[in-house]
Amino acid sequence: MADTKSPDSTPIDGDIEKVISPNATDLEGAAIRPEYRQEPVGNTKDVADKEANQNPILVDWDGPDDPENPQNWPIRQKWLNIATISMLTFVTPLGSSMFAPGIPKIMVEFGETSATIATFVVSVYILGFAFGPLIIAPMSEVLGRARLYIYGNMLFTIFTVGTALSQNMATMLAFRFLMGLAGAVPVTIGSGSIADIMPIEQRGRAMSAWALGPLLGPCIGPVAGGYLINAAGWRWVYWLVAIVFQHAIVRPLKLLFVTPIVTLMALYVAIAYGILYLLLTTFSFVYRDQYGFDEGTIGLTFIPAGIGMIIGVVTFGALTGFIVIRNNAKGLVHIPEARLTPILTIPCGVVLPIGLFIYGWTTDKGVHFIVPMLGVVIFATGLMGMCIQNYLLDTYPRYAASVTAALAVLRSLAGALLPLGGLEMYNTLGLGWGNSLLAFISVALIPIPLVFYIFGERIRGRFKPNL
Repeated sequence: MADTKSPDSTPIDGDIEKVISPNATDLEGAAIRPEYRQEPVGNTKDVADKEANQNPILVDWDGPDDPENPQNWPIRQKWLNIATISMLTFVTPLGSSMFAPGIPKIMVEFGETSATIATFVVSVYILGFAFGPLIIAPMSEVLGRARLYIYGNMLFTIFTVGTALSQNMATMLAFRFLMGLAGAVPVTIGSGSIADIMPIEQRGRAMSAWALGPLLGPCIGPVAGGYLINAAGWRWVYWLVAIVFQHAIVRPLKLLFVTPIVTLMALYVAIAYGILYLLLTTFSFVYRDQYGFDEGTIGLTFIPAGIGMIIGVVTFGALTGFIVIRNNAKGLVHIPEARLTPILTIPCGVVLPIGLFIYGWTTDKGVHFIVPMLGVVIFATGLMGMCIQNYLLDTYPRYAASVTAALAVLRSLAGALLPLGGLEMYNTLGLGWGNSLLAFISVALIPIPLVFYIFGERIRGRFKPNL
C-alpha cells in the first residue's frame, strides 16, 4: 500500500493469513483512481467511475503493479484465497440442514410434537442468516474483512458447541439462531473478497465456485448427518461442525428497498432459495412416508440437489466467463447487463419450474424414487444461475458487501419462512398441486432478468442510490 495499512493488518495464524490478506481491506467506501481499475480490453468504463470521481481518495495502491494489490497476486495465491473462503462459506450452511434427518429423534428426546416446531428447528438457523448481514456488512467497512472472518469463525464454533450441549428445545433454538448469525460472515463478505481478487473477466468462474457453498452445504450436510445420527446421535452433528470450523446496516436496506434492480433481483433469488429450503425440509417426511426410507437412506436423497448444483455451476460459470471474454476480444464496452443475456437467464428460469413439476407429480403418484430425484437435479441446476449475483456486483462494485448483504437478508428470510407454511400447504394441496403452485410462481419470475437485460441501463441511470 502506498500510505497506511488497513484495519485488518494484524498478523493471524497459519495459512489463513495468506488467504485473508492483511491488506485485503474493504475498499467499497474508497474511490479508486480510474487508471488503476482492472478493465477488459478496449475502452471499457466501469459503471461506478463517475461515482468514484466524486469522492475523495481514501486508499490507493502504490502504482498499477503494486504486488500487494490482490489482482496482481499469482494465480495460485488467488485460487488459494478463493478455495479457503469458499470452504468457510460451505461449512456454515452445512450446519443449517446437516441434522435434518435426526429431527424426529430430537422431537422425541425433547418431548415435542408440533410439526411447526420441527420445521422451525431448521428455519431458525436461516433467520440468523437473514439478520446477520445487516450487522456484518457495515462492520466490514469499519473493521475490514479479515477480522470478521476470524471473529465469526470463533463465535460460530462457540455457538455450535452450545447447540450440542442443549438440554431443551428453547436452548437449542436460541443457539441455532446464533449459529446462523455468526455463520453469515463468509456468506455476506465472501463475494466482496472475490471481487477484490479477480478481474472482471475471470470473476464469473470464481463466483460460481464460491456460490456452491451456500447451496451445496445444505445438500451435502444431511448425507453425512443421516448416518452420523444413526451411529452417534444428533448431538455429534454439532460436535463435528465445531471440530471442522475451528481450523453498514443502512446501506444494504437502501439497496434493497430503494433500488428496483436489487429489490427485484433479490426477490427472484429469495423465492428460488426459499423453495429450495422448502423442498429440503420435506425430503425427510416424503421419502420416509412415501418410500419407506430410514434416517441413513434419507440423507442420501439430498445428493441429487448437490449434483444439480455442480452441473449448474460448471455450465453457467463457464458461460458467463466466455461471454465477457468474447465481448472484450471484440473491443465491446462491458456493461453489467451483459451478465443477463437470455442465453443464460431463460434456461435458468425455465428449468426451475420443470424440476418442480417433475418432483411434485412423481412423488404424488408414488413413481419410482429415481424420477423425483431427477426433478430435483433439474431444479438445482437452474438454481445455480449465478448471473444475477454477478450482475449486481458489476452494477455496484464499490458496495459488494452491502449488495451481498441485501441479497442475503431477503434470501434467508424466504429460506426461513417459506418452509414454515410448507407442510400445511402440502397437507392441503398435496405434493402434486403444492409443488405446481411453486412452479407457477417460478414461471412468473422468468421475465425479471429479461426486463433488466433490456432496460437495466436506463433504470440504473434513473435510480441512483444515495449511499
